[in-house]
Parts: sequence; C-alpha cells; structure tokens
Amino acid sequence: MVSDEEKWRLSLRIAAFPNDNKEWQIDWFGAVRYRNRYAQGSQISVEVHLSRARLFKHKYQNKEDVCTCWVSVGTLVVLRIGDRWKNQRFVGNSKGATELFPDIDVQPTTWSYVKAGGRHPDTGEYLLPFAEHPEHQNSTKSNCVEVRLPNDKFLMIPCMELIRFYFGSSSKLIGKLFTPGLRRSDLGVAQHFPGLTQLDLGPGIRGRSASDVARILGDNEAWKAAAAISLSGVGDDSTEGGKYRNSHFPFVGKTSLSARGVWVRRGNDDEGSFVVHELLSCSHPFPFQRLRYRESDACGDRDGDNAQQQARAKPKVPSKAELVDKDASTSLTPATYVISRRRKFPDLEKKPVFAQKPTAARRPQGAEVAMGVTPATKLVAVGDPLGSLEKIRSIDIVEAGDFLAWALSACQHLAGYYANVINASPDVILHKVDVDAEKHIVQFEGTSYAVREIAFIKLTSEATDESSLLTLIRSAEFVFPLCTRLHEPGDDNRLISESKRPTALRLDRDETIRVPYNGASAESKLLAWLESRRP
Repeated sequence: MVSDEEKWRLSLRIAAFPNDNKEWQIDWFGAVRYRNRYAQGSQISVEVHLSRARLFKHKYQNKEDVCTCWVSVGTLVVLRIGDRWKNQRFVGNSKGATELFPDIDVQPTTWSYVKAGGRHPDTGEYLLPFAEHPEHQNSTKSNCVEVRLPNDKFLMIPCMELIRFYFGSSSKLIGKLFTPGLRRSDLGVAQHFPGLTQLDLGPGIRGRSASDVARILGDNEAWKAAAAISLSGVGDDSTEGGKYRNSHFPFVGKTSLSARGVWVRRGNDDEGSFVVHELLSCSHPFPFQRLRYRESDACGDRDGDNAQQQARAKPKVPSKAELVDKDASTSLTPATYVISRRRKFPDLEKKPVFAQKPTAARRPQGAEVAMGVTPATKLVAVGDPLGSLEKIRSIDIVEAGDFLAWALSACQHLAGYYANVINASPDVILHKVDVDAEKHIVQFEGTSYAVREIAFIKLTSEATDESSLLTLIRSAEFVFPLCTRLHEPGDDNRLISESKRPTALRLDRDETIRVPYNGASAESKLLAWLESRRP
C-alpha cells in the first residue's frame, strides 16, 4: 500500500524502467558514468539494479529475474532501495524494518569505508552474505560506510544513500555534486554573522536546497563529504565501466538516526549488522542559527521584476509526466517538480530559513515568453537544457517537507485540477516566519495564532485553465487554507507579497477552516474543503 507521503510518485513515470506489466524492485545503486554524451551531456548517469526475485521470497534463478537501468543522477531524489515499480510507475515499497539508533558518535575512529561485497579483515566472513542479502550482488564493489554502534553492532550505509539523504533536496544540487572539479563557489557563497548566515546560492540552485548548501559551506566535514562525491569520479572520462562514488557523514559528533533496512548476521549474532536501505531522519544540528538566502539570476522559471515577466504564465508539468534520460530543450522554459516528503532533519523545525529578494532573472535564450497559459509538456528531464531537438522540458525535482506533503497530496486528488507549488519572486515554496523578529498573527473565532510557515499552491482547472492561489498558513497546531481566484497576470506575486507581511489577519468560517497540523484526517479535511469551494 502506498502511504500518503508517497502518493506524489504515482504520477511520475521513469522511461528507463521496464514497461512489461511486472513488478520490479530497486535492489541497489551501482556505478556512475557518462553513458552517451550526445543524448545526455548535462548530467552523469547512475546504474540502478532491479529484480523480481525478492518480491517472491526466492533467490535469483535466471537472468529474466534481474535487470539494470541507467538514469540521470538527479533522479536519485525520487528513488529508494526497496521501491517497487510497475510499468515505469511507483507502486509501493518493501518496508523492511524501521529502527532508531540513538546517540551515535560519528568520529573518524567510529566509521570506515567498506565494499558491499567485502570481507571482515579478521574472520574472512562476508560483511553482507548473499544468502541473507542478495540485493547487492550485482555491485559488490560499491562503497558503503560502516559505523560501529555502542552495543558492538554495526550500521552499513550505502554511500549512494548517504548522498541522496544528506544532499538530495533537489536534482539540481545533487547533479552539481557529481560534476568533475567541484568548487565551493559552484554551490554559493556564505557569510557568517552573529546568529545569522547569509547565503548567496550558486547558479540554478533553488531555495529548497539552501539548508543543505549552508551546511556544506559552513562545516568543513560537510564540504569534504560533498567534495568526495566529485573526487571519487576523477579519471572516469570514458563511456564504459564507470566508478563507484564515495561520501560520508557531513559532520562529526553525536546524532540519532532513523532508518529502514534489514538485519544480517555478523559472527554469532543473528542481528549483528543493520543494512540501511533508506535513511529517514538525522538529529545532528545544522551549522547556523538563522539562514537568509538569495538565489542567483540563473533560475530559469522564476519570475523577474519587470511586468512582462510577471505576466508570463508558469510552465506546467503534466500530472502524468514522463522522465527521460536525455538532454532537455532550450526552447522550453525550465520548471520545478515538487515532491512531498516528511521532514528529515528535526533541527530545522526551530531554525528560521528566509528567502531574500533575488537579483533580476535572465531568461534562457529561446525560452517561451508567450502570454497566457504555457502548455504542459509530457516529456521532462533533469539537468540543464542543452538544445535537444525533442520537445523535452528541463525540470528541477525539489523536496517539500512537513505539512506541505499532505496538503499537496490533497490538491493532487482534487479532480479536474493541476496542482503546482508556485515559484514566485523570490522563489517561495515554503516561507518560514521568524517568530522572534516578526509578529505575524492569525485571528480565528476569537483566538490568536502565531504564524510559523506559509506555503503557496497554484490550482489550475484542466477544463478552463483558470487558476486560483491556495495559501496555507501554519501555526504551531493548525493550518488555515485560503483560496483566491487569480484574475490578472501578476496576481499571484501580489498575493504572496501581501501574505508574507507581518500582520494580524482576521479570518472567519466563510473564508477558511482550521485543520489540525498533525491530524490523521488533515488531508481528507482539506480535500473536502477544496471540493466544496471548487476553486
């Protein structure tokens, strides 16, 4: 069964995966290389091993049970070991065990690099016996980080999962980290003041990756972890073979980790090592107290300040987009594909992250500037547009966390509407209110609520192409939705600017409802409210 937070993946089709009416499971991630620079030169590709075997509880018996696919590394944002796919669409996950590992002390002496098919140096035993963990057998030379736990047990984390978890907030960021010759300036420039970090993001990197970039530029251990991704690919200039990439924890110190995976035997202990298939949360603090970021002028689908750009319609990603492993066209405006995901880093719950007004945007050469609705394009690709002759739109896949996950899911289930998290000037996917510096209040039925976060979703009718702006205002306990019809070009920018100004907003039941922030029925309540209003 697909959980609420996974429903967004049902709409994304990955063209490289089998389309044979059978269920395939992602077993492991393998080597990384440029496969065909003529068809896909903007991003390097990663090997994805899939099988049917584990779904039916038996070992691999013949070659028809396994297959290998290659996808752009930016696709890692939406892939997990254990995911099940059928006809190129996500259908569920083999959950495995979910474990919490408290008070892990990450130090140079407590972790080391190992190979997935490696042996214990003292006993000669395989670290991952095929009989208990066959998933890695097609990439036995892939790299893992092994962590010694306080109770003499071990964690084994594939390096590709460390990369996805700690740096996979957007396909654009993760793509840059695999680029040869990575420099700090490729990611941005950070200035540190008492209690505040000011971050100017590198070209093309969106605000949803600001926290990750601030960690990389603010902690030398994080920079080494990020740089290792690029450095471990040095010398791979061919289209054959490829290299297995390295990375490690982006910090030194204590943390609590939550992870999904399986226990395997180690020595005489039946549960001696936990093989991580998906990291779920990490409690280690980020190296800033407050973060203020500014995007560069190279984010293609963000509005600039002049009237012509504000009048331009946003490009639409269709509800059934097909992700292809090719370069995108420069003739189509880049777009953002937002995925919902529960928040991975509890430390960010209490740290304000602000968008600052960006510099004026420069339009990509040849990009669409026509007035009115920009038509949806079925084919999409991660990576920068490099002039493909096919009609393929460049997208940046970005993570949205927390309450936006179930709110976006509710909107996607609203029949007859496209739902896109809006990108305005500045690029607002989630605006976090600094409760220490601003007095931003919602008054509802005689009670005042301090505003913590605001999100914006654009709802467009498939029948009429008319749009409304859904504003989601979150307090500590509740979410208050507001739905406003957009009549003129630029109405969305004006409403967003007004919503972010600190004020006392008085609302009644004719305008909104009060939805419990963490309530089990939150998604269904919001969907019912939207259906009653038909935006």
